[in-house]
Amino acid sequence: MEYPSFPEVRIVGMHFRGAEMVEYASALQGGEELTLEREPENQFDQNAIKVLTDGGAHLGYIERGQAAWISGHMEEGANYVAVVDRVVPFKNTVHVVCNVEPR
Repeated sequence: MEYPSFPEVRIVGMHFRGAEMVEYASALQGGEELTLEREPENQFDQNAIKVLTDGGAHLGYIERGQAAWISGHMEEGANYVAVVDRVVPFKNTVHVVCNVEPR
């Protein structure tokens, strides 16, 4: 089965992970791949999707609106990765925009 790609998806919540994760995110380069993992037991959003670094550290979450669509496909068996498009400095954090692609 073919699954869709999702362009222009933001990773959110990095500032809750601490300065180390914001620093890590600031150094991301376009084309880098990040691991996605569903978190259906999340108390705030049953469609939550964690974004993990290549070392397995929790970087943040896929924004809620997009996670609702992506998690449905993941539940059906789709395997997705987040490919970094750009990193935008914002106040004391950064915004990471990625393209979520099936693998």
